[in-house]
Amino acid sequence: MRLADTVDLIVHPAALVNHALPYDEMFGTNVAGTAELIRLAMTRRLKAFTYISTFAVVSSQSSTADEDADIRLSSPVRRLDQSYANGYITSKWAGEVLLREAHEQCGLPVVVLRPGMIMAHRRYAGQLNVPDVFTRLLISVVVTCTAPRSFYRSRGAHYDGLPVDFLAEAVVALGQRKADGYHTFNALNPHDDGISLDVVIDWLIEARCAIERIDDYKEWFTRLETAVRVLPQRQRQHSLLPLLHAYAEPQEAVGGLGLPPSDRVRAAVREARTGVSGGIPPFSFPDPKVCRRSASAGSDRDGGSGRRPRPHPGTRRRPPMTWRRLPACGRPPNVGAGEDVGAREEL
Repeated sequence: MRLADTVDLIVHPAALVNHALPYDEMFGTNVAGTAELIRLAMTRRLKAFTYISTFAVVSSQSSTADEDADIRLSSPVRRLDQSYANGYITSKWAGEVLLREAHEQCGLPVVVLRPGMIMAHRRYAGQLNVPDVFTRLLISVVVTCTAPRSFYRSRGAHYDGLPVDFLAEAVVALGQRKADGYHTFNALNPHDDGISLDVVIDWLIEARCAIERIDDYKEWFTRLETAVRVLPQRQRQHSLLPLLHAYAEPQEAVGGLGLPPSDRVRAAVREARTGVSGGIPPFSFPDPKVCRRSASAGSDRDGGSGRRPRPHPGTRRRPPMTWRRLPACGRPPNVGAGEDVGAREEL
């Protein structure tokens, strides 16, 4: 009971983040686990509760993405199917429903943060979340030396991603400042900058990764699937293979202005002086020189020495075991035994 008496704020980012498992396999960790923390939050005295959800909860199977909408009304039921990340998204929806009930019935103070894609930390060059779906895509493109001419059906696409250090700051700041009521923040990248997955591939090519752009999307997808299926198991489990269905067809192009308004989170982080100049940071890419060193680190040119890439000026070093190398084109990524397929991916 010591925690029940002494804790003032519960921040709940923990989850089994797996985009392949069904809802029933996510329930125990993500839904029952959240229920247990809610029980702690209401034991002895009420404690403020900050919950990390995902924007995917309202980007599908919901009548609105409005932050003021009650999730129980905008999405009263959820369809369980084989669509991408359905089990994970549904478990996050269930967590939001539980928190709405706890707030309405017991007055629990709640802050819900719904991020989109969570990107790497800006200050640590060369570090990747290897099982993440974005990293899986880049590794697979670099290893197979192929990419589609475009990942999208039309022009004007925007990739919604925010760095993890900014989101961590926002979680702390918003949780402390919104200590009453029920507050929801769609934490999206609002910059209409034209930076998309196609631009990311341009950056890789600029960093001297020998990637061939293939005009026909279906031809690219077939070549990609064939190539990743023949990788050794240790490398294959870190490729895009378990999530290939998410890229079977070109994506719809949504520009930055096509996303729901980010005025609320923008105002909140400015008030808290969080992020870049008190605002939401744009999507960015490391110095190409760093990318070239990372891409060549595992190639025959350095004799397989496994040297770590030198960090970009202003970045910090981590212990060697946390560094990950972007493999030279045509060589399978040596990423180690790692985790089960699909583990720790974030949407």
